[in-house]
Amino acid sequence: MSGVACRATTADVSADRRRRLLLGRLWATIALAAFAPAAPAAAQVVVDEAAAALERSVKAAFVFKFAGFVDWPAEALPPDAPIRIGVMGEETIVQEITEAASSRTVEGRRVLAKRIEPGDTLEGVHILFMRDPAFRKLASAVADLKPEAMLIVTESPGALERGSIVNFAVDDGRVRFDLSIEAAEQRGLKLSSRLITVARHAVGRAR
Repeated sequence: MSGVACRATTADVSADRRRRLLLGRLWATIALAAFAPAAPAAAQVVVDEAAAALERSVKAAFVFKFAGFVDWPAEALPPDAPIRIGVMGEETIVQEITEAASSRTVEGRRVLAKRIEPGDTLEGVHILFMRDPAFRKLASAVADLKPEAMLIVTESPGALERGSIVNFAVDDGRVRFDLSIEAAEQRGLKLSSRLITVARHAVGRAR
């Protein structure tokens, strides 16, 4: 891949158009709220929902693109095998990742996404996105999750100290992420230097 900001494709255009629409609705709602003091609470709910939808869309795009910046051991990702993304959380983000992957491959591999339900096996999962409150329920066991060669992505404060490799944070209204290079190495994963460069913070040092 040429970088985190990849060359635009049809899926990119679609995702960008969706984000533009969400932003348009967000600003329109803010403008309307200024002239509708009788219903400020209802207007705030709409604003919050639009912002949450935009944040979810951006995170889905990031999770998909992470697949192109990680090297898995050959035994974990054989030639021509698809990259499988599991999501502990609502189905919506699974659909967004699936849409992003529908017309693209990563290093010639298909990318498949599915929702992980409580009790489901994680065998064959290469990227696991643990959304809140799923992470908090399993926080004490994250470091022991199998398979070992699995990129664990979270969105909870303190997650890197509990075994997560990538942790999202919203910084000044922008979705950013922090990395634990040490946690990645412990799972036999190699993170691209380009991914490390664009991270907000990177914990540990590549050997």
